[in-house]
Amino acid sequence: MKGSVIRMLALVLCLLSALPARAQESIVDSVLWAGTAVEHDGAVLQAYRLARLMLDKALRDRNWTAAIEQQGHSFRGLPPAIIMDVDETILDNSPFEARRAKQGGTYDEIQWQAWVREAKAQALPGAVEFTAYAHSRGVTIFYVTNRAVSLKAATRANLEKDGFPFERKIDTLYCAGQQPGWGTDKTTRRAAIAGRFRILLLFGDDLGDFLSGAANAVARRRELATPYQDHWGTKWIALPNAMYGSWEAAINASQTNATEQQQRDFKDQVLERIGQGSSSDLTSR
Repeated sequence: MKGSVIRMLALVLCLLSALPARAQESIVDSVLWAGTAVEHDGAVLQAYRLARLMLDKALRDRNWTAAIEQQGHSFRGLPPAIIMDVDETILDNSPFEARRAKQGGTYDEIQWQAWVREAKAQALPGAVEFTAYAHSRGVTIFYVTNRAVSLKAATRANLEKDGFPFERKIDTLYCAGQQPGWGTDKTTRRAAIAGRFRILLLFGDDLGDFLSGAANAVARRRELATPYQDHWGTKWIALPNAMYGSWEAAINASQTNATEQQQRDFKDQVLERIGQGSSSDLTSR
């Protein structure tokens, strides 16, 4: 135990010494939590165990759909499917995030693509077991990711290596840019699936995995999600990710062309308002 504590402290000191203060604040702790915390793994396992219960319930209820894009349309006779995000939903990219943290915390697309092509991301706890169960129940699993289509082959290789099931006759891995209109907003891809399958569950670590409008500021995001509060933990299964996401950009969404220091100052103001118990109206546009 003592040796493991010493090694962990050494890792923290190494990360801190390699980072500017801004990156230290925003990256190190979240990466360490994702990569080491029993609580993180427990939250993920909890999500997938709950998902199994909800899947069984959804299969029994022909009026059940998780997709907003499917509401108001006839779907009772369609075969069942689920839609899963990839990064930080079924695959763990904390090794890449640790590398990014050690190099200063700035995201680099070339480095990200290199990591994806390594195809070494491990499955998050419980994810493979859940998808295998869903597949055994005759449920088609769609993997809808904002990884670029140029990374599709490497992504599929990684998923197959980790044991995630794929269909033989249809493509179930939908990347950004794969078809015209398939941008980073996943609505068009969900709609494409909803035209052929009854969507039982949605899985993701980002608001955009469930509905359109994730790029808005904090108050607007909350407004968009409010009508669907009963979907969380029933039809929508959210996975924890404090390392990155549209939530982070939402904090500074009202700041146009702000410098890093101005963004930091604004976040200090947001912290002050949270400290005063005023978290419901943080930012809006």
